[in-house]
Amino acid sequence: MYLGRAGSSHQLLAGLAGMTGARTSPSVNVNVSAVEVSGVAVACIRVPKAQGEVATQGGVYLRRRIKHDGTPECAPMLPHERTSRASTFGLLDVSAQPVAGATLADFDPLERERLRQAVQQYGGDRVLLELDDEALDGELPIDSLIALGALRELKRLTVEELAERIQRDVASAKRTLEALTEAGFVEAHGATRGRTYMLSAAVYGAVADKAAYTQQAGLAPIQHEQMVLSYVRQHGRIKRAEAMELCRLSEGQVKNLLKRMCKAGLLVLEGAGPAAHCRIGSLDRGGIG
Repeated sequence: MYLGRAGSSHQLLAGLAGMTGARTSPSVNVNVSAVEVSGVAVACIRVPKAQGEVATQGGVYLRRRIKHDGTPECAPMLPHERTSRASTFGLLDVSAQPVAGATLADFDPLERERLRQAVQQYGGDRVLLELDDEALDGELPIDSLIALGALRELKRLTVEELAERIQRDVASAKRTLEALTEAGFVEAHGATRGRTYMLSAAVYGAVADKAAYTQQAGLAPIQHEQMVLSYVRQHGRIKRAEAMELCRLSEGQVKNLLKRMCKAGLLVLEGAGPAAHCRIGSLDRGGIG
């Protein structure tokens, strides 16, 4: 921008940066300084690299380019150029865009095998290798695939833990796990507040790891019994409400747990009504102290 001869009043740059910010959307914070070129004062405007597309307040998209004679100019940015630009910023995955009128019949079956080979060769998420063609074609969204991969690695997950993994809110993570449960990929264990999720018997069976399923499915009840016994050893007794809070189980689940432990001789029920509680049974007295 020409400012006139050095020392003239045209060198005043106040407001130029503000004017640029006011006329762009989103607002661009530029740095303006005066430089002298052959005795002529010129405004040097430094524009930071944007993280996305920037338009004028009038909704016009322009791009800078160099003409054939080496001088710069502003040219209109056409729709297909905006798509390409968004892709370079990482704001748009062109390969993930739907193709109008396309169906699964247009999909080359060899692409599924290429994907499986790539997973094996480059160490990708091996859960993808366990999915059939229908699931691989997109019946399972990316959040579900991440959830299956996390469950394969960690064995058990809560809704909150999955939400952190997929970087979404708890409600979204809960919907993902519920959809996987309904589809038969995942099983839920425990009450609402302390519910955990693990891969289903069908999934463990598909990967020839049935022992791992039995270990995981049988782990929770054993843990609950040990937690209750440890509590009673420390405090002398335990009430139903205390067991519910300790094990994060529902009232019905705790009732069955305590009944089973009493029947096995691990606990003895004393009292009735609100005063009812359980103490160490005869078969567990060796564990006291």
